[in-house]
Amino acid sequence: MCKRYNVVFVLAFLLLMMAMPVQSYAYRSVDDAISWAEDQKGSGAYNDGVYNYCWTFARDTYAGPAISGVGSAIAAWNYNGSILGSRHSDSDIPRGAFVFFAATSSNGGYGHVGLYVGNGKMIHAWPKTVGQSSVNSGGKYLGWRWPVAWTPDSPHDDPDDPDGSLSLDKVQGSKEGKDDWENSFELSMDDIYDMDFRAKLVQEDGAWPSDTEAFFYLSLDKKLDSGDIFLGSKERNLTKENAKKRSIYLEDVDMSDYITSSGTYYVLTKVEFDGGEDKSSSSDSKQRVKLIVSDVPVPDLTLQSLRLNNGSISLNGQELYGMTVNVRNIGEASAKNRFRIKYEISGPDVTDQWRLIADDGFDSVPLAPGNDQIHSTNDSFSAAPVAEGEYRLRACVDYKKTVSESNEGNNCTETTVFVSSAETELKAMHRFWSTKNKAHFYTIDEDEKNLVINKYTDYEWKYEGIAWYSYDTPHDDALPLYRFWSKKNSSHFYTISEEEKEHVEATYTDYEWEYECVESYAYDYQKEGTVPVYRFWSKKNSAHFYTISKAERDAVIEKYTDYEWLYEGVAWYVYPTPTALNPVYRFYSKKNRSHFYTISTSEKNNLILNNAPEAWKYESVGWFAYTYGQGNTLPVYRFWSATNKSHFYTISEEEKDYVIANYSDDEWQYEGTVFYAYKNWEFGTLPVYRFWSKTQNAHFYTASEAEKNDLIANYPDVWQYETEAWFVPQNP
Repeated sequence: MCKRYNVVFVLAFLLLMMAMPVQSYAYRSVDDAISWAEDQKGSGAYNDGVYNYCWTFARDTYAGPAISGVGSAIAAWNYNGSILGSRHSDSDIPRGAFVFFAATSSNGGYGHVGLYVGNGKMIHAWPKTVGQSSVNSGGKYLGWRWPVAWTPDSPHDDPDDPDGSLSLDKVQGSKEGKDDWENSFELSMDDIYDMDFRAKLVQEDGAWPSDTEAFFYLSLDKKLDSGDIFLGSKERNLTKENAKKRSIYLEDVDMSDYITSSGTYYVLTKVEFDGGEDKSSSSDSKQRVKLIVSDVPVPDLTLQSLRLNNGSISLNGQELYGMTVNVRNIGEASAKNRFRIKYEISGPDVTDQWRLIADDGFDSVPLAPGNDQIHSTNDSFSAAPVAEGEYRLRACVDYKKTVSESNEGNNCTETTVFVSSAETELKAMHRFWSTKNKAHFYTIDEDEKNLVINKYTDYEWKYEGIAWYSYDTPHDDALPLYRFWSKKNSSHFYTISEEEKEHVEATYTDYEWEYECVESYAYDYQKEGTVPVYRFWSKKNSAHFYTISKAERDAVIEKYTDYEWLYEGVAWYVYPTPTALNPVYRFYSKKNRSHFYTISTSEKNNLILNNAPEAWKYESVGWFAYTYGQGNTLPVYRFWSATNKSHFYTISEEEKDYVIANYSDDEWQYEGTVFYAYKNWEFGTLPVYRFWSKTQNAHFYTASEAEKNDLIANYPDVWQYETEAWFVPQNP
């Protein structure tokens, strides 16, 4: 621990000081201080076997004498005298600065300090000896201070480039004394006020130039020329400051002395400095101040909101949609001319940056100041997005410029929507048995299933489970499955045959067989992944029965007579489980510096809808996997670490059991199976590669060979390649 001196340890400290090198207190340059510190590496002179005297070592690097009342690192950090410079909490630490760390139990409550030598390293008196280590190893970082009284050098000095270079970042203005800096102002001829201006500069290389002067001009266009009006200049020596960005101010400019008529003006800047090329305002709008001076009040149209007509922030692929916008006049006069609104889209399958999808024409009426108008387009845009991903929608009011406005730059607004794959999902077909009616009932409608369960007793209709999976909307060449109800027999009948449907409708009364609806969609041939549905007829019960189970089919045939249950053959083909390949979605959290993977559409949509991009940003489909196990696939397990703020995935049963047994829930909490993949290579599969980052405390998984090779070649210090995590089918 880094110890403060006190009465108890006076004797030990005096003995230790006798063994320490004697200092001449001839103050040192940064290079000399670091050189002296380098020579002390391995020395035990600053440790008495119990405590190490880190602050004594730090000031000795500059041959600095003791400071009254300052006997520990934390005391030096809190010291308010003139020997040490200001406290800085940023990570842009100058070479030669003292770096300070918080007081903790591990350092006896006295904090810690070291001499920063560059490249993230410091030399410090640590337990046992003086040594060099990473700044990150010192504990909770407080900041840095400069030994201003002990060295002639300044922070960030570069002896090879005493006069460096700079660039012009921004030119901004403010109403005099308001300190509210902007790039654009609206004035009227009866209210032209005094203004302050500033040129914000950025250090490019070397040290700051010693002599820098900013000249400010008033122009009628966006570039400097000889006809511009000189407003004034200000000179400043920038070398005495530490920030990477600095500003030169021109204050108390009476604009009424220069602006004599309405119009648009620009305040531009030219910066001159020693040893470099002059920097002037460019075409970049942030390098000029725009002044709009009006004679009379004018309207200003803005869009307060833009949303989908359905109220959602997501769409399915090829889903028709429309948009609604709220137009508001925030100006001081009515917008009497009719204006037009255009709607545009940008996203994965849009080749241009913005594609026009609608123009509502002159669908507007005069809009008074402070009032709103709601404009909508219908749900039939021909540019419905197809590819999955993030899209931007944009609306622009008065894009034909029929209304003269005080501000033409606030007429557009954007919103983001996420488009999911247009692929139809398989739905469960639910099966019921009625002891009362001696008949089965099948439905794909979840609401109808729940209604039957809640409304009827098990004697009337008992839920038996999922019979099979099929589509509830049209899908490729699947055919409609028609449903009939017989009030006479109290039973249902299902058929995929168009001829059989027409025969029933033509032959029987509604009392005998009434057509109800298309229950679902199925196939009249055995498509890959499907199984047959076997059909029985009971003359005894006047009811049909359907099953995909061969065992159930064979048991019924063997146990019952044809009068009880007559086997009629294969009725159609469906899926036994929803095992079609599904995308595994990949997200990145800038906040947590980790990735997240899920096959769940609802989990994906929840992250997109309820999280800011910096929390969880959708990146792409990482690979394809199975929602349910099939063939040789095995479950892939997921863990969450509240400590590391990251997820961990493994297909290894042994690794899963080891993590559960050896780590707490805070370290790694088991979340269950997330999808199914292959543990070993099989024909038609590709590997998913696993990396571990010690610096980010996170795993990363990718099926991209190029991404794997890039990490191995270019980021070996950040990402360590571990193994082939599992194998997945090649992208369909």
